[in-house]
Amino acid sequence: MKIGILYPRSNAHPEMMTDFMHGIKMGVKLTDNENRIMLLSESIGFGGNEKEVYEKAEKLLLLEEVDVLVAYIDLRILEIIKPLIYRSGKLLLVVNPGANYPQNWVSQPNIIYLSLQHGFLCWLTGKQAATLKETRAISATTFYDCGYLHLASVVKGFVEPGGNIMFNYINNQRYDNTFEIAQLTDYLSADKETNILLCVFDSLPASLFYEKLSNYDEASRLHLFVSPMMLEKNAF
Repeated sequence: MKIGILYPRSNAHPEMMTDFMHGIKMGVKLTDNENRIMLLSESIGFGGNEKEVYEKAEKLLLLEEVDVLVAYIDLRILEIIKPLIYRSGKLLLVVNPGANYPQNWVSQPNIIYLSLQHGFLCWLTGKQAATLKETRAISATTFYDCGYLHLASVVKGFVEPGGNIMFNYINNQRYDNTFEIAQLTDYLSADKETNILLCVFDSLPASLFYEKLSNYDEASRLHLFVSPMMLEKNAF
């Protein structure tokens, strides 16, 4: 059996793809199928070049004749290779980071979605924040991060049970020594009733955010519910 793998590079999270490939290899090893399963992988750059993704998928499906294709791709890119998948009749396993909203969520006979990963985890985080039985929260993120599904997911998880977002903090500064959160801390100083922060930051701005927030005099009263990126080792 041949399994083809399409995987992107990530400058921000190089360890993510290493873990992804290692996980697949260990999964095969643990099932004692190393002698029966052949893994064939193709890098698709940063995963945004439609032509490159299509060509690499075509190579694995038609030239290498893999039986299953595992693709770590965004849903927008998935639309590009769907006709190829349909024609091949092969099984596609989509591993999706959950960064963007799906435009069309219709089940297909030979496409399986393994996860919406970060989007789903953010939704669960919002629901967990709601268990504190406090109905007030602040959403905190960056100009870049708020454009993805993560923030909407964590907010939805919190407001569905009856929570309210009292203040939206969006940092639009450079990730260097000029980074500051005065607008957020000024609001917190004026609103003593809101103690929950729903935070969505990538690992680099997360480290700056943690540093600045730790210097806030009333930081100890706050409950932070954070996105998965904020728990990576680079965030501390």
